[in-house]
Order: sequence, then C-alpha cells, then structure tokens
Amino acid sequence: MGLDGVELIMHFEKEFKVAIPDPDAEQMGTVGDIIQWLYHHIPIHQPDKLLYNDLANQLETGLQKLGITEQIAPQQKLISFIPEENIDETWKLLAQHTALKLPALDNRLVPNTKKSRFSLFNSRFISFLPDLTFQQLVECAGALEYKKFVDFNYVTSLFEVTIAVMGIIEELIGVEVQKIQWNAFLVNDLGIN
Repeated sequence: MGLDGVELIMHFEKEFKVAIPDPDAEQMGTVGDIIQWLYHHIPIHQPDKLLYNDLANQLETGLQKLGITEQIAPQQKLISFIPEENIDETWKLLAQHTALKLPALDNRLVPNTKKSRFSLFNSRFISFLPDLTFQQLVECAGALEYKKFVDFNYVTSLFEVTIAVMGIIEELIGVEVQKIQWNAFLVNDLGIN
C-alpha cells in the first residue's frame, strides 16, 4: 500500500486499538476486506445495541412523514420508492425529519431545455438519487456520524465496524460516503494508494 493506505491502516489501528500485521494489511484490497479483518480481530461485545434497526426505523419514520408508506426491503433500491420529482426538497426534508446526515445527491449535467435569448449555458445540473439500496442508505447515514454512534471501547456489531470504517475513509480520504461500499476497491474505486 502507498502512503495513503498506510495512514488509513494506522488510523484503523488507533481507533480500533488493534495492530494489523503488514502481511494482512497488504491483502486488504476492498473495504469489505478491512471490515471483515477488524470484525474478526477486535472484541465484539454483547448484547448488540441494534444500531442498524434504530437508524433504519428513523429513516422509515422520516419517509412516512413524507407520505412514503410502503414496506421497504433492505435490498430495495431508493429509486423504487422515493420519487425523483422535487428530489432536492424531499432529501432535505428527509434529513430534517430523521435528524440524520444523508449522503449527497448525485448531479447530472443535462441539456438546458429552458432556453431564452438570455440563456448563457447550454446545459445545467439536476440532482438525482444516489444508486443505493435502503440498507446502503442506512450504512451511509451511520457512517456520516460514526463518532456519535460507535463506541470504539465497546463495539457490539458488524454494522458498527462497517459504519466506522466507511466514516473513517470518508473523513480521511474525502471520497463521498455512497462510494464506500463493501465491494469498493481501495485503489481503483477510492483512489487510495
């Protein structure tokens, strides 16, 4: 691993109070590899705080306040139940109703259809939902505030390890949290060398 990767591993060692041997660190190619290694090498305390359930319930309650009342499966894509019409306002209200930080909306450059003789630009940005499942949204919301949710002296679940790893990567590397998924390669996908 390059300097960024070494610094990242050192940060995980410091936060989780564990030593990651160099041969093990060199084998960590994905975010999931890091999460799995940490989960199997740190004490996991019982009972589980059920943090995932708490955050999922907060998000479901927020969605209900927005009129989205259908039953949501963890692997269901956001686009299947959150209307993209007025997505900027919907996303802002969801964050307010849940009191959670949410991942940034994605932006797409599209041709400007509202042209007038005063138009300076041929295209404009529109916001759209990140390509996430509900479970990934819960993970992202947890990761954006991992310091609030994870007690590194008393980790109780794989979910806590997951959001801490995602949050640390987002914080140190600056990659958008929605891009930090289990199967994301550290070098190719996240730019960590």
